[in-house]
Amino acid sequence: MAERITTDVLADGRLTTGAVRWWFVALRILVIIVGGYVTASALVAGSARILPLAGLVRSEAVALASMCGFLVYLGLLAWGFAQSRLINVILGLLLMATVGVALMLVPGGG
Repeated sequence: MAERITTDVLADGRLTTGAVRWWFVALRILVIIVGGYVTASALVAGSARILPLAGLVRSEAVALASMCGFLVYLGLLAWGFAQSRLINVILGLLLMATVGVALMLVPGGG
């Protein structure tokens, strides 16, 4: 039996096959997993730098930030897969990572 190639029409009228769609899915998974990890790491490092300013001992601040990092990463993964457009995911992750880096640069945090 010959297999039929199914095609879908994209928003701009171009045709795409199933193979092209799988590349979009693979790219989305890669961006969400790697970008979410980098963003969560930046936010954890930034919050570990800021928490001693709130009165926590540095070791407790690092432990708290590290434990919360698992929840942050899980939240980023769920948020990334819930978004309909990949560009929104990329821009959102970049914005949140920038906030984490900015928190790391706050003077007097540790």
